[in-house]
Amino acid sequence: MRIVEATSPEDFDRAADLMREFLEWTRVRFRDMPEVVDAYYDLDAWERELNNLGSHYTGANGSVLLAMDGDDPVGCVALIRFDESICEMKRLYVSDRNHRGGVGRTLCAALLDRGRELGFRRMRLETGDLQVEAQALYRSLGFRDIDPYRYHPQHLIDHMIC
Repeated sequence: MRIVEATSPEDFDRAADLMREFLEWTRVRFRDMPEVVDAYYDLDAWERELNNLGSHYTGANGSVLLAMDGDDPVGCVALIRFDESICEMKRLYVSDRNHRGGVGRTLCAALLDRGRELGFRRMRLETGDLQVEAQALYRSLGFRDIDPYRYHPQHLIDHMIC
């Protein structure tokens, strides 16, 4: 497995496909909470973001990384500028067939390095209260809980960890 930074339209399309797969995985995993998933992922905004990854997550403003198994993308993660010294980790996803193989940890470590290369001193993220595997990974990498740092309706905040 190798980690590559998305640079071409094909790379960004591959990342967008994985991110769409992530949303479907989320819908299945949290099928008892569709109102929370639907409220967090405004589908119009989601598709606009995915269709414009190359303009939002590039240069000094961000990065998209892909985990590749040969020619097959098996995971992705992105960072985006929050302010001059802080970036945000977004859209970590590893395909089901590659869970428990260290792909997520490798992607996160590479993204932390990329954030430092871009001059960021801190990285933030949001995750769900039921995503216990993700929480364990993030804590093992040194992340800690903080207060919410952007507006979300209270019924979403109740299910979020920042």
